[in-house]
Amino acid sequence: MKKIYLIFVLLILIVVSESYALGANAGHANIKIMGYSINGGDIIFMSDVLSKNDLMYFMNVWGSVKDITSTLTVIDDNMHILPLASYRLNLSNYYSYSNFITKYDDGFLITGTLTPKRNSEFMGGFWISFIDKNFNVVWTKVYLTRFSSSISKVIYDNNTRKLLLIGEGCFYSGDDGFFAVFNPKTLKIEKIIGIGGIAADGISDVLIPDNMTYILVGSSWSFKGAQERIFLIKLNRDFDIVSSRAYTILENGSPVERLVLHNFNTIYHDGKISISGVFKVDHFTPQQTTLVKAGIWWVEFDDNLNLLTYHFKTTTFNSSPIELGSIEGLFEMKELDDINETVLVADVSLKYPMVMVGKLDKNKIVGELIGVPYPAGAYLYLTYPYTVVFKKNSLIIFLKGKMFSERDFQVYNRSTIAVDIPYYRLSNIDALKSNYLYGGSITIKLHPWNISIQKVSNPFSSGLKIVNVSLKPVNAELLRIDTVPLVVTLLNPRPMGYLDVVINESSYLFLMSPQLYLDGTKIKPNRKYPLPAGTHTLTVKKQGFRPYSTKIQISPNSLSYLFLSNWIGFLNMSIEPPDANFTMICFSGLSKNLSYTLSHTNGSVRMILPVGWCNITIQKEGYNTYSKKILIPWGEEIRKTVVLIPKSVHLFINSKPKAKIFINGSVVGETPKNVSLFYGRYQVTLSALGYRSYSINVTLAPGSYQMLNVTLVPLYKTNETTNQHVHEVIKKTTSTVLNISTWNRSSGSHAESNSSICGPAFIMLLLVIIITTINKKQI
Repeated sequence: MKKIYLIFVLLILIVVSESYALGANAGHANIKIMGYSINGGDIIFMSDVLSKNDLMYFMNVWGSVKDITSTLTVIDDNMHILPLASYRLNLSNYYSYSNFITKYDDGFLITGTLTPKRNSEFMGGFWISFIDKNFNVVWTKVYLTRFSSSISKVIYDNNTRKLLLIGEGCFYSGDDGFFAVFNPKTLKIEKIIGIGGIAADGISDVLIPDNMTYILVGSSWSFKGAQERIFLIKLNRDFDIVSSRAYTILENGSPVERLVLHNFNTIYHDGKISISGVFKVDHFTPQQTTLVKAGIWWVEFDDNLNLLTYHFKTTTFNSSPIELGSIEGLFEMKELDDINETVLVADVSLKYPMVMVGKLDKNKIVGELIGVPYPAGAYLYLTYPYTVVFKKNSLIIFLKGKMFSERDFQVYNRSTIAVDIPYYRLSNIDALKSNYLYGGSITIKLHPWNISIQKVSNPFSSGLKIVNVSLKPVNAELLRIDTVPLVVTLLNPRPMGYLDVVINESSYLFLMSPQLYLDGTKIKPNRKYPLPAGTHTLTVKKQGFRPYSTKIQISPNSLSYLFLSNWIGFLNMSIEPPDANFTMICFSGLSKNLSYTLSHTNGSVRMILPVGWCNITIQKEGYNTYSKKILIPWGEEIRKTVVLIPKSVHLFINSKPKAKIFINGSVVGETPKNVSLFYGRYQVTLSALGYRSYSINVTLAPGSYQMLNVTLVPLYKTNETTNQHVHEVIKKTTSTVLNISTWNRSSGSHAESNSSICGPAFIMLLLVIIITTINKKQI
């Protein structure tokens, strides 16, 4: 019983392990790829993503320059997109673009940017609007500024239930940041502060450590020395500065020149401020800019803005520095508690722009690349990525694609490509190969960078300035409109290539007017057809000829020319007998080992074939096989007539006694003899002295072997036998005197044929014998 129990347990373990192995190997289906195009364009901006119950909400901008519309859309867990509602700002003298969305009070907060249509005193502005859960506009506030401005982030303050606005604009030197408190009850900006200087300054985030203060985190180029520095500013709720700090990065005791810090990720937890991002150091000359160093950095401060710890690590690939977030600033790093790993997503520039997904280790980043390989100087297929959505079990990367499609002849010059990758598949995304989106694997090495950090105690006396932000409120509304955009979902998006089937109009082939079909759709020659990268079928047809089809591989961003007159020819062959079997194997650069087999030709074979050599074999039972190698020339028709030669038929003739053999009246020898003939009907005659001649008509089947055995009848007997001789002759003449045995080689069977002497011939012979006997007696 114990043995049975153990066997049962082992069987269960085997089944479970097999199921687990099968599940582990079925990973390709878990990577999803979708494409979207709204009114022929892409999802232009997706700064922030709301994920609730596996739904992701985006704001999309579409339409003409004169008629810009924003649409709220939702993408479900199956990655299907659905437009929910469309909106337009009724401010006639300004273009309006939505650029940010976040959840707020069971609805959505949407912000946008204003650009004047013509020269104006106010050259920029922004707006903020609240849309309820039914997608109706509740309120909208619009502000104009003398120079360009926009809102980059909105934070909800749970303590005060007010909205914190982080933005940028041109208030002092051309690239400044601002921070404002908006009261959604009064619909007014209660406080606003601008941070500027002589160079670029920006606010990346606002932290809320308690209900008394705010902490601004940003970076600035306005300090002495060509280096971007981190700054932190603590404000009370009246926007008075409580404390401020800035920090300089030193190498060997000197500030690192041309150090750039960007892509700030900020976290406040347990009284500590953690900031991470990427950096680069380059060397500039009027002729070129060379990357010297690049890498990742982490710093940590207490809530009094004092430095606690820091780490700077350089990133190298093939012993050369590589910059993360170098193209459009995509750099996201997230610690996943469920798998106890740090996932990193960044854009990188190698031979062409790509996106890297990987896992962060102590000394390296092991990643996979998403991108479309293309020739040097070609039009980019993937430009900047929009955003990354970290879901519970997977992450989704939204990319801007150009010239993508899944349908023949339809190109979407602007589209959004969404790639959903389960976390357990981050180290193996080669399933993207089928969509030409796999760029290979990459390992980036991390090396500690020996630097030190020096505090700048009073940044506002060293370069930073509090700048005035002047806003002009205007009355305008965000209107919900009935227009529903056309949404095209690409279930299998792939980059595009082109095919041009060329026919020279002066060529003989063109005059024959072949018909062209690409993946079943009729096309015209001498025209460029866009096709998704991959394998396609081109078929050439002509009336009365057997069509020819071949597979054509289209690569991304390629233009393939197919010169039809250099590619195909025509075979027009007449065959006798008409029911012969036809086999052909062709060898061509386009179609290797192409074979055709026809069991019945009906006397004619008319085919369209690729240019090259073909081995033709024609067979029929009873005929000699026809085999020949022929060349199918460029754009020409080969006309040929083939008449099969019948095989020889063997007829073995034997007789008793020996006799001369006549076939159709001609002597061919003496028995026994094996006679070779063609198939058909023959008259065979056997003749021997003293014996009656024997003739018979024989039909010989093709390929057969036949036998003819004949016993000839004598003309007379000697007088020793008298009456007995007569009886023997009668007996013999009434017995079988001809035996034809036929053996068919193909069937291996025998057929017997008997012939007897009777009628007038028998009577005459009998009379002759009687008269001869009477005469002998009289003598």
